[in-house]
Amino acid sequence: MALADATLPQLAKGLNKCVAWFGGVTRYAKFDNLAQVVKRSCRYEPIFTEMIQQWAMYYGIGLLAARVRKPRDKPHVENEVKLVYQRIYAPLRDRVFFSLAELNAAIEGQLHQHHNEPFRQETFNRRQLFESQEKPLLAALPATLYRVEAQGPGESMPGLPRHSGRRLASL
Repeated sequence: MALADATLPQLAKGLNKCVAWFGGVTRYAKFDNLAQVVKRSCRYEPIFTEMIQQWAMYYGIGLLAARVRKPRDKPHVENEVKLVYQRIYAPLRDRVFFSLAELNAAIEGQLHQHHNEPFRQETFNRRQLFESQEKPLLAALPATLYRVEAQGPGESMPGLPRHSGRRLASL
């Protein structure tokens, strides 16, 4: 999904679109130390931004961060990124889009085509594999998608953990 910018509300919109696309939520979400997601990277206890913590609590997802400069931790993800560029973005590279909605519609069309293409030397495709083996493991989505609440700087929702240096305090 193409987003207008990399702000937290746009990131939440993209993540919501992701869980809606899958039709459920996973137990964990692993992020690649994106500045909007991970405040401080640590091998054992990374510190995530407040909005991502709220998003994860809303869906009941555990947050994980990939180790910095450790591509061995995520080789299957790196391969999928390569496939996405080859099969989704490359066919669209010569087209001109006049709106974000038009671009997202084209990306979604390429995504459907990619997921419905059979694996080599197999009789099934990515969509069928997902629906038969992975989708039953997803937790159900809440009735409504997560919505970013407008908050002033330094404000926190009651009951959420708040990091103060190295200590964790609950408000």
